[in-house]
Amino acid sequence: MPPSTVWVVFALPGTKTQPIVIRGVRINGRRPIIDGGTNGVEFRTSGTAADHYIFEGFEVRNASFRGIYHHADDLTLRDLVVHHCDNGLMGADNDSGTLLLEYCEFHDNGYGSGAHQIYMATDEMAHPGSVFR
Repeated sequence: MPPSTVWVVFALPGTKTQPIVIRGVRINGRRPIIDGGTNGVEFRTSGTAADHYIFEGFEVRNASFRGIYHHADDLTLRDLVVHHCDNGLMGADNDSGTLLLEYCEFHDNGYGSGAHQIYMATDEMAHPGSVFR
C-alpha cells in the first residue's frame, strides 16, 4: 500500500459484554508487525463505531501521521510496541471515549512541535464520563 493510506481500520462495533478481540500471536518471541500507512491502526467512528475492542500483542511502526488513532469508545490497548510514527497514539477530539492502556511501550515517536508519543482526548459530549487509564 502507498504510504498515504490508512493501513488497518476497524469500523464495526463489539459489545460491552462481548468486545472484539484482536490478538497478535508471537512467533519466536516476536509480535506481528503493522508497518506504514498514514494511520497504522485506526478505530473509526463513521456510521457505526468501532467501540468495544481489545487490541493486543502487536508492533506498530512507521505510520506517517498516527501509529494508533483512537476514535471510538471502550478500547483496550495492551502489550503493544509503537515506534517511529509521527504521533504514537492519538485520541480524536470528537467521538472518542474511554481508553485503557496496559503494558505498552511508545518510543521514537514525535517529530516536530506538533507530534507526540501520546496525545489523548476524550469527547465528554458523545461519551459522558469517559476516562483515559
